[in-house]
Amino acid sequence: MRPEDTTPILITKISRYSCESSFRIFFDRFYPRLFELALYYTKNQAVAEEVVSDVFLKVWTNRKHLEEVRDVKAYLFVAIKRQSLNALRSTTSVSLFVHDLEHHTIIESRTPENILFSQEMLDAIGQSIQNLPEKCQLVYRLVKEEKLKYKAVADLLHISEKTVEMHVGNALKKIREDLKHFQREPHPAKPIIKSAFLGLLALLSFFL
Repeated sequence: MRPEDTTPILITKISRYSCESSFRIFFDRFYPRLFELALYYTKNQAVAEEVVSDVFLKVWTNRKHLEEVRDVKAYLFVAIKRQSLNALRSTTSVSLFVHDLEHHTIIESRTPENILFSQEMLDAIGQSIQNLPEKCQLVYRLVKEEKLKYKAVADLLHISEKTVEMHVGNALKKIREDLKHFQREPHPAKPIIKSAFLGLLALLSFFL
């Protein structure tokens, strides 16, 4: 079962039974991306951590109503945005922080195409995403990994839907370029690399 499939179960346990272990799983599942979004707004690691902690504290405090939220993921992103802007308003000076966040997962979904990918290719994809410009990387992750609509991402980041589309297109183009070397097959005994590369190209083309 994919993580996103178990989220409704976690929400039920948190909302109805105040299950702390379920909340911990819920926290660990959403924290990395929420922190990244908070960091995008605040440009400060300590402030971003505080923002995310405040949002999760509010979620726990109001857990009885969590089941009433139709789209929890979108709700969390909007909450992070608001809390970040509030934090910036209340802070007289915000120090710049170089974004160097290590992501623990590269691709969360498990499809037949993904299973073909060797660990080497997955590592290369992850590195390619990490090397994207900060805003381009954030837009790509929100669209492709968090499955947010272009309009939702545009509203979150105060940019146009066309700009979102441009960032996603640029990201996919850069990933293709970074993975070109996988198309070379010096040893005939390793057909999986070429097969995986062709599968990746098909997936990326589908998203354009």
